Amino acid sequence: MKHNDEGKRDYYGTIFFSPEVEALADLEAVIGTPLPKLDTIEWGHTILGFSSREGHVIELCIVGPRFLWAMQNTRRMEILSKSIGKFKDLKVLSIRYTDIFDLPEEIGNLATLEVLDLHDNNLSTLPENIGNLLSLHTLSIFDVHFQTLPESIGELQALKNLSIYDTDEDLFLPESLGQLQALEDLDIYNCFLKQLPESIGNLKSLKRLTLACNSLTRLPVSFANLKALEYLDISQNLFPEIPTFEGLDALKKVDYMQCCQNHTTSKFF
Repeated sequence: MKHNDEGKRDYYGTIFFSPEVEALADLEAVIGTPLPKLDTIEWGHTILGFSSREGHVIELCIVGPRFLWAMQNTRRMEILSKSIGKFKDLKVLSIRYTDIFDLPEEIGNLATLEVLDLHDNNLSTLPENIGNLLSLHTLSIFDVHFQTLPESIGELQALKNLSIYDTDEDLFLPESLGQLQALEDLDIYNCFLKQLPESIGNLKSLKRLTLACNSLTRLPVSFANLKALEYLDISQNLFPEIPTFEGLDALKKVDYMQCCQNHTTSKFF
């Protein structure tokens, strides 16, 4: 890494603002290998590296050794450096197959972050200041160990897509979830979820709701207020009988395979 003009430095042939070079160097030290520069990072793909524009990292994918193809290049990663907060123009952050159990508070400094992908880590919580990510439109959390989302989740007013898959304990959704007025797609799958917050009826933009493979026995009264809902999946839950869907005027399809003892696969409207 070489010094260039004032305020900028070289990172393996690419010029960045100095704080971001320091952050890349911190990640390199923890991961055990330089981060390759990529043209772009395709959403949902697992590849170690970053993309940049005009001296700033805009996409960053951190991959741990539990991912087969990265095993020879990376070392065990349990802590994410606080310097992650120095990526001031970061749009996409993907953290996959690491042993990270906690995210630093500095992640709340990523004011431009639009996509946060946390896939197969050892996370036991999300920081309370995640509500500072006011540009975030997609939050995906897979295979985690926490029981609830922070109350500040309701402050994510740009959030359109929220997915939580495969928790190993009963998941509790806070009432603040109902503050997500831009939310269009909510996917809670295999999370031992026993109840929905009454505030879910406030999600005026919600179009798709997947609640499959949970432990639900009832839908809240406010559920009838989901006037924009077009698709619902309540398959493999513990309802005593198939719920009614009165008031859901936009509803086009419901999947409820094994949602209760007397079940069918799906219903079209």
